Amino acid sequence: MARIHLGSGNSRAAGHALVTADQIAPAETRIRPAARTVLTALLRDGPAGADVTRLAAIIGLTHP
Repeated sequence: MARIHLGSGNSRAAGHALVTADQIAPAETRIRPAARTVLTALLRDGPAGADVTRLAAIIGLTHP
């Protein structure tokens, strides 16, 4: 879902989808390359919400 939202230009929904996925299945979300790709794009594209920034920090991503 996050990739679909990101592809349609809805960064906020993409971030929300990732944070929700992490709440449901953190181990799965944190190791998936697709999740890391979307998080990286969200961080690169502009100011991300605190929850997205926190998730990125948890999995070891920083602002590019």
